[in-house]
Amino acid sequence: MIDFGALISNVYGWLKFFHTVSSGYLVAAFFVMGISAWHLIRKNEIEFFNRSFRTSAFFSLFGLALMLTSGAWSAELVAQYQPAKLAAMESQWENVTGASYNLWVIPDPSRERNSVETMGGPKLLSLLAYHDASAEVKGLKSFPKENRPPVWPVFIGYRFMLAFGMAMALLSLISVFIASKGTAEKYGLVLRLLVFAIPLPYLAAQAGWIVAEVGRQPWIVYNVLRTSDAASRSISSAQVIGSLVGFTLLYGFLGFVDIFLLTSNARKGPQSLNPATPSLKEA
Repeated sequence: MIDFGALISNVYGWLKFFHTVSSGYLVAAFFVMGISAWHLIRKNEIEFFNRSFRTSAFFSLFGLALMLTSGAWSAELVAQYQPAKLAAMESQWENVTGASYNLWVIPDPSRERNSVETMGGPKLLSLLAYHDASAEVKGLKSFPKENRPPVWPVFIGYRFMLAFGMAMALLSLISVFIASKGTAEKYGLVLRLLVFAIPLPYLAAQAGWIVAEVGRQPWIVYNVLRTSDAASRSISSAQVIGSLVGFTLLYGFLGFVDIFLLTSNARKGPQSLNPATPSLKEA
């Protein structure tokens, strides 16, 4: 770190910041939509939960717009600065000019090829990554084996992230449509789907982090410092395992408490003030 100005003006860093923030927006939006849907199914406080449903539905659309914009821009920067990650995300093995985007792919890393590769959009990958349908997309074979990320976790993580994102986009658009009518309680099937959709943004975020962190391996600082060289030599494996177990137990417990409190309070819905309880002014 020799230039703080360069650090805070790093375009990639700001892009990741907004991508992460928009992910948090979607977590909040789908949580409120799901809880509102749960109460609307049971015809609890219909006016109140129609309002909260409408607010969260439109907010989810805003979060998705920010997410998709930052995600598309992020893909461009990945192609520019981390081409091996892009190759792993798409299981692209050969250098190809005007590369297609294939919807159905089954990687075969042991043979450095794809056992299935079909349903492709001609030149679409080059267009998406470089805004040039004739641009060359580097394949994994153009990188030494020791400098390639593991293909399967990155490839699967990327597909799950896209699938969860498309599901959220569809549900968000449908939710905005029914919310605009002001009678969301009449759409029982959509409301039930939204209750089960509460974990979607959580899962999409975790899949995205797998792509981001596993996809840059074997580097902890891309093309500068390998992860194996960044490991501290002053701590033992027992200390690492002990810390991992301790953090897992601690945050597992906190997660359990968090889910319990969220669930119990979400079931109650809005609570009216007890008439016997004095207000702040009266106190």
